[in-house]
Amino acid sequence: GKVVETAASSLLEAHQSLMDLHLDVLCPDVACLHTALRTLVTQMRQGTEAATEPLGSHQAKLSSCMAKVKEVDDARALHKHYEDKVVQLDDEVKRKASPALQSKLERNQEKLQQASVASQSAQQLAHESLQQCSARRQSLQRIAGNFMSSLLEAFQAAVRMSGSSSSAGTGSTGSGFGGPG
Repeated sequence: GKVVETAASSLLEAHQSLMDLHLDVLCPDVACLHTALRTLVTQMRQGTEAATEPLGSHQAKLSSCMAKVKEVDDARALHKHYEDKVVQLDDEVKRKASPALQSKLERNQEKLQQASVASQSAQQLAHESLQQCSARRQSLQRIAGNFMSSLLEAFQAAVRMSGSSSSAGTGSTGSGFGGPG
């Protein structure tokens, strides 16, 4: 939205430079086109502003969801670490029956259990967050549809405004592009 608005604003500024040279005196259609461009920029800005807050809300929810997915990745990595360590220590205990190694194995088995619970919990939270994001899809589609409709209306209004002057002078009826409307 901002990109299109910026492009239209740049076009309006360039057109304003032509208006400052009083080109509208030589060609009355220029004033009509300038008004159409100004209206287009205003309507595009309004459409962008209307979509900004709801899109910001969606972005915050997606960021939160991504953080939860990262927590799952981190929890799984920790679980894998302890899983590998327990396997290694179990092999060592089988080779050397040492009370210190047995104690270390038991501590790591406990940490593995804690990591397993944390991983499952994080996975459940991420799953719920992903479902909530998925449920917001219709809302996001509605926001995008409303924004696109506002852009279409803005362009149509600009075309009508810029074509109204030229159709009066040329006898053309329609879209302002020389063809039938």
